[in-house]
This record gives sequence, C-alpha cells and structure tokens, in this order.
Amino acid sequence: MSISNNKLFTKNYVISILRILSNVATRFSLLLNTLAERTLNPLELMSANTLLNSINNRSALSITKWISGILLGIVTVISAIIKSIAGIIGSGVSSILFLINTLISFSIEPALQGLTNLLITIAGGIISILSNLFILIARVVGLLSEGRPLSEHEKNILREVFRTSLNPNKIRIAYFPFWHKYFFALHNTIYSPHKDQSIPPHLLVHESVHIWQYHHEGVKYLAEALLAQIQYGIKNIPGNAYDWTAELSRGKTDWGNFNKEAAAQLIEEIWKEGEACIPSNEAEPLEVENGCGVFFRMSAEDYNRKPRFISKRNHQDYTDLAIESMLMLRSKK
Repeated sequence: MSISNNKLFTKNYVISILRILSNVATRFSLLLNTLAERTLNPLELMSANTLLNSINNRSALSITKWISGILLGIVTVISAIIKSIAGIIGSGVSSILFLINTLISFSIEPALQGLTNLLITIAGGIISILSNLFILIARVVGLLSEGRPLSEHEKNILREVFRTSLNPNKIRIAYFPFWHKYFFALHNTIYSPHKDQSIPPHLLVHESVHIWQYHHEGVKYLAEALLAQIQYGIKNIPGNAYDWTAELSRGKTDWGNFNKEAAAQLIEEIWKEGEACIPSNEAEPLEVENGCGVFFRMSAEDYNRKPRFISKRNHQDYTDLAIESMLMLRSKK
C-alpha cells in the first residue's frame, strides 16, 4: 500500500471515529432524557388524571382543588429537577466525547459544540426549575389554579398530529393572570391569557410541539427557544425566531435542526394551511380540502388524495419538507 493510500486510509478512519463519537454523544444525551421521561411518566399521569380529574366534579370543594393544584405543582417541580439533572449528566458526558473528538481531529469546534450544549442544558434546567417553583408558589397563594384537562376534541387534534409520540392525557390548560398577551407552554401545561382557559386549535398544536420538545429533548429546549427569540426577535418581520423559511435560508434543511420556535411554527402552519388534493377526472383542476389539520389526517394508504403544503409566506411549495417534518415528529415514542 502506497504512502498516499495509507494517509487516505488513516484520514477516513479518523473521520469515521469522529462521526461515531458525535453520534454517541448525541444519542447518550437523548437516551438519558428518554429514561428520565419514562420514569416520570407514571407519576405525571397520576397527578394529571387520577388525582385531579377525580375531584373535578360539582361537589368538589375549592380547598380540595387548591390542594390538588399544589400537589400538581410539587410533582412538576420534582419532574423538572429530575429532567434537569438527567439533561446535565447527558450533556456532560457528551461534552467529554466531543473533547475527545477535538483531541483526535485537532479542531476546537467539537469541544466548543459540546461546551455550548452543556451550558444551554444547564440554563434550560435553571429556567425550568425556577419557573416551575414560581408556578408552585403562585398556586400556594391562590393566584393560579391546577387548570383543566384537554377536551376530547382537543385530544383528537393532537392525536392526529403527533400520533403516539405525545400523550395528550398529560397536558393541561391553565389561565395565567400575569401575562395577557401570549400563550406559552411550560412542562406539561399550556398557559392561556384567557380566564376561560380557551385556546385556538392552531395554537394548541404550536404549544404542544414545545411540550413534545420537552418530552423528547429535555429542558434545554427552554433556553434554546429564548435564545432564538433574543437572537432573531419575535416581531412580525422576516427572519424572526418564528420564521421557519429563514431557517432554510440559514442552511438548516432538516426540521430537527430548526430553532425551537421555528420548528413549532412550521407544524402550526402545516396544520392551518396544509391541503389534501383530490384529483378530478382530468388533471386539472384539483378538488382541494384545506386547513384544520387535514394534512395530518391523511394516511399512506389514501391513494385518492395527495398532501400539499404551499406556504402563505411566499406561496412556494414545501410539501416535501412538511411530510419529512411530520414523519420526524411522529417517529419518537
């Protein structure tokens, strides 16, 4: 074997090792989060359903609801702490693997990537724990209630979108009296600015994507979402944190690599604007069923209809991106 061939073999070998280390680092962090999620799942379901829903009847005393809200808050804080610890351990191990990657490749970039991921995870954990402690205190002093479970209609909307990758029975809607402008999700609760705890279907889908991110990616999603808002802004201008077409222009072609707000916004817009096209006897025109989640209701065996997603942002066809994003959203268990 010639010297040039030896160098090429060594280079390819090193590249393969680096790729394996990067994949192991990422997968280990996600695996630890999954283990934490599965451990917490029975506790969260019990607090969300058995404990709370059993007393949600007309004869229930307000003091009982107050206590149940506090118990739910305690479970939420415990869950946030466990998920934060799991995320930090996972990111810490990943950082070590990325450091080894740096030593092998003589490039500082993997080490910086690992360190950044660790810092973001720590920040997300701090935000998660402190915000949930605030919610718990607000419930103790009677400023917040335990909220309500999703209606069957709302659950069905989420089942159509997520299939089995998100359990709608764990999600609750609560009125947030301190902020009357936006909806936001924290842990398994979506906070509404409306006293009647109502939420439009498209915003239910958007905020549930954040809950999906919490379940499958851990507490760091909170810091990542805030960083995106700080970096790109939240105003209704091109390139803001919610503008997923801007993510494409930044070279992010995979939905999983979008910033957290853009990822949720894309799923929301697919729900609102996605179409099911029914061909007529001739090639044109097409009969079109539009919006309200029809894109997600289609099955692979539905050969009489074709999905289509033409964005109202720029009137371009993003059907392939929409399908890939939907499949990635549903691939988690």
